[in-house]
Amino acid sequence: MSQHKNSSIYSLALVADAMANSGDYISGFVELLSDYANDHAEKYFEAASVRSYFDAELGIEISEEIATFLISRLVKAGMLSTTRIGGGGTVSYKWVGRAKNTSLDAIQGELEGEISRLLKAFMSFVERNFAEFSMPDEDRALEGLTKVLASIGSQVEVGEANSGSLEEDSDPESQRLTYLAGRFIADLADANLELFEFSIKLTGAAMLAEALADMRNPGARHSSLAGRTFILDAPVVIDALGLAGHLEKENSKFVLDRLRALKATVGVLEHSVDEIAEILKMVLSAQSFERRGSIGNALRTGQVREPELRAVQMDPEAAIKDLGISIFKTENVTPNSVKYFDESHENELMNDLLGGGGWSNPVAAERDSRSVAYVMRRRMGKRVVDALEATYLFITNNVTLRNRTHRFCTSSGLFSDRHAGPIIMRRRMATLLWLNDGNATIKELSRRQILLNCDRVVRASPALIQKMQYWLKNLNGGKADHFAALLLKPRSAQVMSDLTLNDASIVTSGNAEELLAAMEAELEKKYEESAADKMLQQSLVHGAIVSDLVKGQEELKGSNLSLEREVLTAKESATAENKMRKATALRSANIVYSSSVRKFDAFMKLSALMFVFISVLPVYFAFLNVWYAIISALISLFTIRFSYDAIRKYFMEHALSNAKKHLSTIGAGEFNVELKIDSGTQKLEWRK
Repeated sequence: MSQHKNSSIYSLALVADAMANSGDYISGFVELLSDYANDHAEKYFEAASVRSYFDAELGIEISEEIATFLISRLVKAGMLSTTRIGGGGTVSYKWVGRAKNTSLDAIQGELEGEISRLLKAFMSFVERNFAEFSMPDEDRALEGLTKVLASIGSQVEVGEANSGSLEEDSDPESQRLTYLAGRFIADLADANLELFEFSIKLTGAAMLAEALADMRNPGARHSSLAGRTFILDAPVVIDALGLAGHLEKENSKFVLDRLRALKATVGVLEHSVDEIAEILKMVLSAQSFERRGSIGNALRTGQVREPELRAVQMDPEAAIKDLGISIFKTENVTPNSVKYFDESHENELMNDLLGGGGWSNPVAAERDSRSVAYVMRRRMGKRVVDALEATYLFITNNVTLRNRTHRFCTSSGLFSDRHAGPIIMRRRMATLLWLNDGNATIKELSRRQILLNCDRVVRASPALIQKMQYWLKNLNGGKADHFAALLLKPRSAQVMSDLTLNDASIVTSGNAEELLAAMEAELEKKYEESAADKMLQQSLVHGAIVSDLVKGQEELKGSNLSLEREVLTAKESATAENKMRKATALRSANIVYSSSVRKFDAFMKLSALMFVFISVLPVYFAFLNVWYAIISALISLFTIRFSYDAIRKYFMEHALSNAKKHLSTIGAGEFNVELKIDSGTQKLEWRK
């Protein structure tokens, strides 16, 4: 094993290699115990000791059940021997020292070579693109890479704090290094596909290692999860709706699709639906530079539009049901089930979240504690070691909520540490579902995760944006507005992050305007590149003309004629397109006009009948004379005829006005229309 302080990445590389070669991740974990077996030769196997070794020396957290599960593999590998204690039936296991495995040494040598190549490429990338940053020693550089690739140690969703915004690292150098690692790995996807594929394998192994902390029975397979209910946290639903970006949606979709395929019930609690509406309302009401987290980033990068957010915010229930997610009432529990997580438990958990958990919003803490209470009450005190065996399970992105809830429940005696808690991280859930399904591939899952890790790390941090906004507003209010507009351009925002390494402390009153100027310059550069690309495309289209210049004057003339024909064709095409657009607009305007006229005609006919009826009726009753009534009706009709023409002319002009307004509405306001009578038929035509 490498002597680097950060040996977790080497451990993951060995596991990743075993997974890639045989599809068997367990064999990779067995090989990780070679040194341990030699150091503990003739000593008895202890699952707790093996677990501690993985955690302390390899940087991988596993459950004691996994450590015990490895016994049969270790015996098969000749690293454990079986003995019977006291000649009875009790079997015990002793570690067996073995000669150095040369093939394993060769594999480890190759993997260390790959990691060394990755590390050198990282340092070279920083030197080329961020020369002002002083790269620390290799161990610190490797630490930055590991944090983005695997999130080992802290076991957090990289870049995400409790509020859903970018996590602020207490160590500025570590924060800058993590940013550089994210930029480098994202760049690998285009610059070095081989190293990027290796990085994907490491992330896959990390996801597996992370899931092993929750896994209790690795040999179990579930062909169906019918009868089990999985409750989604509000941010997970937002991800599934695609409101937080494409990668978040894909990751959530994998979990939802697998759960549905296994016939599980997927739902969300009513108060989480309210939370979704409130989150979206808060984002929409904020200025662009104040929009934080994944939703704010998705808006800035054009992955989602405000109308989409507003539609869900107005009716989240409809959007949620369209995804096939049920909505449950938290009150829908039996009185008998409350005792499994009573009101005092709920209040204590809420106070714990508000106290040491970092929740600043009492409403959010109350909702989270109610979600936990719902799951625990629905479980009716049933304890399980396998998370997929739980009748109810809450899926979240919030690692702090998961950890504090688990700690609270175990300290309260609601279950022991080896039992599956009421909450699981979405990422761990995805890995458990992958392990349960031999047909699914870890490669695609880990590819999405590594890209998501990079995206979270390199996006402009809220603290950085606020600092820029603060100084620019104090210096020049107009520039602050311009800065807010530039944030909507991903490349401009990236320049700001690159120049500061996403560290808000770098921004001062003295350099805020310089950073803004750099953002403007990048935008101008983008437009210049766009114009250059268009010119290049045109030169490629007409490349034959340029090359024909050397072939003589006659060919040049021919090329020029060809070009003139192309221009003429383009003009004719534009003219034809314009005619078609005008014809379509005219048909649309005529429909509006005719509809208005028909409505008026129907109204006037009905009015005429009522007028005649009202005029004739008194005469008839007064004289009871039919002739008098007929004469009165004729006079009424004669009067109506002349007044009808005048009124109709007025309303026809009104209908024409409606048609013109319609043209303006559909973007054809530059075309003017007039009324023309053709063979007694009224229709609109373009004004000459």
